Amino acid sequence: MENSNPIEAALNLLRADVKWVQEALLEVSGDMIKEGYSRHPVFIAQETEPELGELLLDRSELNLNHYIAVSYLEEFVERGIIAEDKQDLFVSNFKDPEKYFCFLMISSLAGAHLVFVPTAVQAPADPNSVA
Repeated sequence: MENSNPIEAALNLLRADVKWVQEALLEVSGDMIKEGYSRHPVFIAQETEPELGELLLDRSELNLNHYIAVSYLEEFVERGIIAEDKQDLFVSNFKDPEKYFCFLMISSLAGAHLVFVPTAVQAPADPNSVA
C-alpha cells in the first residue's frame, strides 16, 4: 500500500539512508560535541546538493536518497534559518544527540521540516551483545 502522507513518505526515505550511514553520523555528531563546535548538531538531508553546512555524504557515490551535510544550531541562527528569539525554543525541544539525529529534511515530496530520527534506525541486532 502506497503511503499517501508526503511527510511520512519522505521520512521513510530518510530512515532508509540513516540505516546505512548512522555510524558515520554518530561519529560526526559526537566529535562536534566533544570538540566544542556545538551541542546542537543538525544534519541536512536534501535531494540536491545542500548549500548549507558541510557536505558529508554524496548520494550518488553511496546510492542514497539524499545528500547529507552537517551544520549546527549556531549556523542556523547566523543565517536566519532559526530566528534568534526562537533559539531557546529550539534548544528546549532538541533531543539527546546520542539517541536522535536532528535533520533539516528538504524534500520534493514534503517541503522542509526539522525532524528527529532515532540513532538506531533499523540497526541489525548483534547476537553477541548482552542486553
